Amino acid sequence: GNVTWERRDNIVGSNGATTSTAFFDGRAYTARGQTDTLRTWLVDLSGIIKPVLSFDLSYQPYAVVRNNRLTVLASRDCGATWLETGYSKFRLEMATTRTISYGTVWEPRTADSWRRDTVDLSAFTGLTMLAFALNSDADNRFYLDNINLSGGLVPTNDPLSTARVSASPNPSASGAFDVQLKNFDAKSLTINVFDVAGKRILTENKGAMSGNGSALIDLRGHSAGVYFLEIQTERQRFEMKLIVL
Repeated sequence: GNVTWERRDNIVGSNGATTSTAFFDGRAYTARGQTDTLRTWLVDLSGIIKPVLSFDLSYQPYAVVRNNRLTVLASRDCGATWLETGYSKFRLEMATTRTISYGTVWEPRTADSWRRDTVDLSAFTGLTMLAFALNSDADNRFYLDNINLSGGLVPTNDPLSTARVSASPNPSASGAFDVQLKNFDAKSLTINVFDVAGKRILTENKGAMSGNGSALIDLRGHSAGVYFLEIQTERQRFEMKLIVL
């Protein structure tokens, strides 16, 4: 069918405020047993100590007789082959409420409708693509938000020399962001911005950078919602959520 992962706006998020999320309408899905995959862009896990993937999910089972499952996968070859990460939750395991809706279409109404899950990615290094594989089994609506990667950087002799990225204002009512880059030492630095569906909507090659720099990210021509800023060098990758009001 035509049902797959999409963006859904004006959803009550895990902090109680409205936001935009990744969304899968399992109630409109007729292909039971089929898996739909939401892929991330490539992330560089080099130099990260004990990388951890975290994300918020919201889901209530529609019926008992379903075999839906959410699995997180990883690929070292840009999606040609996929490896298990150890995260795979089935039916009530993935539910964020312990009740069955019995015919009610699910939508998160409060912050308590969400749960934060984590996945240990210590088994992976280098350029890695991640994927959320959902077999909805024509059950209920499923929401995914705040996908983040964290972990300690390999320590340096001078902690003050660690590269840092900040953006202000964030959230931005105008859609313009002042991005500050601190303590960079890169032969090539590229700035990308992605929408919540993973589509790249802006790219800028800053070339070599030594020390501090800045960039203006202009999203004034785009709709309100959540976007993802990516700073990529030959050795490191930084990611930040940008919110346009």
